[in-house]
Amino acid sequence: MLDLDQLDLGELCVALEDNSPEHAWWLDPSNGELEFWSEFGDSPEEENPEERGFVFVEPIGSSEGYSDMEDFTNVVPDPRARDLLLRALGGRGAFRRFKDTLFEFQDLRDAWFRFHDARMQRRAIWWLADHDLILEDVAQQALAAHPDPQRRRRTDRRMQCRLPAGWPKICERSMESGSRT
Repeated sequence: MLDLDQLDLGELCVALEDNSPEHAWWLDPSNGELEFWSEFGDSPEEENPEERGFVFVEPIGSSEGYSDMEDFTNVVPDPRARDLLLRALGGRGAFRRFKDTLFEFQDLRDAWFRFHDARMQRRAIWWLADHDLILEDVAQQALAAHPDPQRRRRTDRRMQCRLPAGWPKICERSMESGSRT
């Protein structure tokens, strides 16, 4: 088993988001190091990572990234910003339009990257656990230490949104008024 504290979760997050058809990422289960590999690399005689016992890092689908953008947008407290982000999510080119729209709202842009990074770290931890590279209890402890930034829970007729530190405004609205976050 790998020691989660010795792994570069940031690099694993990059690998999980890399959907390029020209190369792939592989994780060495003996030490947790990631290897960027292409059949068209500098040394084609190098042994394939799979033959060396490495674990293929399957990239996440774009639908997960899109869901993250939707989840984030749904808790944006500023109605104008939320409306513009919702419009950006429509149709082809949604990822580019979403990021372009965030340039108009620096606080939200910063919050988006914290939100995105938190979600990707959780995915990386789950990926490691799913491939039996870390113990399940280690994964659960790490996930508890890094809660989902947008997990909602009801308390006393209120909807509270747990967001990354530094969120520009508190996102708590009374359910009595019928407003949604």
